[in-house]
Amino acid sequence: MVHAQTPSDCTPLPQLATLYRDDVKDLALQRIYALHSPDTALIKIPQRYQDTVLAGLAAICNTDSLIQADSVFRAYCIHEFPNGKIITSMFVKVDTSFAWTHSWAGLFTSTGNASLDSLMSKYGFRVTYYSCISSHAIMNNIATIETDQAINTFAFADSIARFPGVEFVYPGNHVGDHNWITYERDSVSRYEFRLGWEDCPSGCMSTKIWKYTVDNSCNVALISVYIYAAMPFPDPINCNLIPVGMPIKSRHLDVSVYPNPVSDVLHISLGGNVVSATYSLTDLSGREVNNGIAGNGITSMNLSQLSAGIYVLKVSGGGMGTVYRKIVVE
Repeated sequence: MVHAQTPSDCTPLPQLATLYRDDVKDLALQRIYALHSPDTALIKIPQRYQDTVLAGLAAICNTDSLIQADSVFRAYCIHEFPNGKIITSMFVKVDTSFAWTHSWAGLFTSTGNASLDSLMSKYGFRVTYYSCISSHAIMNNIATIETDQAINTFAFADSIARFPGVEFVYPGNHVGDHNWITYERDSVSRYEFRLGWEDCPSGCMSTKIWKYTVDNSCNVALISVYIYAAMPFPDPINCNLIPVGMPIKSRHLDVSVYPNPVSDVLHISLGGNVVSATYSLTDLSGREVNNGIAGNGITSMNLSQLSAGIYVLKVSGGGMGTVYRKIVVE
């Protein structure tokens, strides 16, 4: 199954940029290593790689006509982090003849070694566990350090390994198998989203995979959808990822909404050749507070009973596209 290319927009929704911030870094890091780039030596992942990855994700997220209720973002919140290239914990074997290592043995991150402490602090690492098994040559005197930051932990490990008193460093292993995203780029950006469910620690008994391409003009194509469902399909979940303040591109659907901000009655006016369209109004939690059908004249909604705040109006024009508007209720 290959769908025709659909025009989209590579501008990320604020929620997408926030919720997928670490996923973007993970996918960017995968790209850096795939290119065998000198940037693999950098601990901080360069922004230019991140921007390219995020633009493609945004284009897919903004293409409602392709993803609909199957949304890899809105319905199933498929993420790559923290099970991808970035590893947020590592094991450090230390030589206890160096005084600073005694702090780690006591689970104190600060050691008095200014350079080491500065590096650990800069990237948010802390000592969370210390293994002292004198009868085991490998497992004796190993500290577990962890961070909440999405960085190139392989480059960080190389930096830590240079400190006198560190014998070796190796990243922690992830256990289990579930959802993931992959990213490749040639003439187009290629994204693969995998949803896994049922007994995922053993490899997942059921799988659904979406494959998309995004070209340099932000056109999106759904290349294929693969399903192997040994178990019932999981119910969608509310990811709280909805377009706010940015209309999705449509060549046909022309919608005017006024006044905005509004205190009582909101008017919807359809332009062009649209005879009717469905509309729904939701709050930022995704709860629908109003809905109906807009005709080719002016349709009015009384919003005087709503609490002040930001709402999202979705207007769909019978196959002519979907437009979103941020509505401010005063």
